[in-house]
Amino acid sequence: MCKKYAVEIFGNFVTEMYSGKTTADIIDELNLIKIQNQQTYEETLYGVLQDWINWNEIRGLGNYTIRTSFSNLRKYLFHLGIKTHKQDIKEYLRFGKRVKKERHPLSDEEYRDIVLGFSRNPRMQLFLLMLGYSGMRMGEALELKKKDLDFTKKRIKERNFLRNIEKIYLNL
Repeated sequence: MCKKYAVEIFGNFVTEMYSGKTTADIIDELNLIKIQNQQTYEETLYGVLQDWINWNEIRGLGNYTIRTSFSNLRKYLFHLGIKTHKQDIKEYLRFGKRVKKERHPLSDEEYRDIVLGFSRNPRMQLFLLMLGYSGMRMGEALELKKKDLDFTKKRIKERNFLRNIEKIYLNL
C-alpha cells in the first residue's frame, strides 16, 4: 500500500463526500480553521478523518488496508502542514476491529479440485500431490534431489544442512 494510493483514496473521498471539492480545498479550509480556533480545528480534522475511515469501511476495504492507508495519509497530510498526534488518534478515531478468520484444512474434495484445476500442467499436479500427501512445505519440496527419493522403501528423505536435520516422509 503506497502513499500515492492513500492520497488517491482520500481524493475520491473528498470529491464524493464534500460535493466536488478537492483535497487542496479541504486542506486550505483546515488551515484557515487552525488559525481561527485550535479546538475547532482538532474537532474538524479528526471528524474528517473519522468520516474517511467510515467511508472506507462502507466501501468494503479491510481493517488492515484502512489502517495502512491511514498511516500513509498521515504522512501526506504532515507534508501539507496538517499534523496529527498518536495520542489524539487513539482518543478521537475508531478503527474497525481486526477480524480473525477461522482456518480449516482443505477437505479431500477441495484438494482434488485444486489438483484437477492444473490438468494442463502435470508437473504442478505432481508437486501439489507431493505436498498434500507428504506434508512437506513448498521450500522443502523444491530442495529435493533425485537421490532423496527411495522407491523401494516408499519414502522421501529431506535434509536440512543449515540445521543438520533429516526428515523422512513415508507417503510415496
